[in-house]
Amino acid sequence: MAYASTTDIQTTLDTQLQTVTSLPTFYAENSLTVQSGANTFCRSTLGPAKSTILSLGGHKVIEQTGLYQVDIFTPVDYGYSQGRTIADDVINAFPPVPLTLASGDQLIILSAWSQPSSNDQSAFLMVPVLVQWVVRTLV
Repeated sequence: MAYASTTDIQTTLDTQLQTVTSLPTFYAENSLTVQSGANTFCRSTLGPAKSTILSLGGHKVIEQTGLYQVDIFTPVDYGYSQGRTIADDVINAFPPVPLTLASGDQLIILSAWSQPSSNDQSAFLMVPVLVQWVVRTLV
């Protein structure tokens, strides 16, 4: 059986994320590094949830689902406004349309939404955005 590569899924979603013009620089764990003096940044995390075989007949289909989380960090003294504005832009960059993976498989965006903002007593506020996705691969 052939599953879609999680690296391929992450790269495709990160590429789509970078279409957001208001997006701050990626945190060092991602493909870009924080610029010197940057005060707003984000990070993305792929969370594959499960894989399911949808059919056992002549045309087997594997369905992979998961969440893609984008955390937007802004300085605490900026308030929540800037982070929420960027979160709205990120949500709008992930409409329910298919994206093509390098393998040729289709990654379908099911929904995108923002979680309540949080502050863990650090110098930054975090606004998380979740994107639910699915890939169906014909085996």
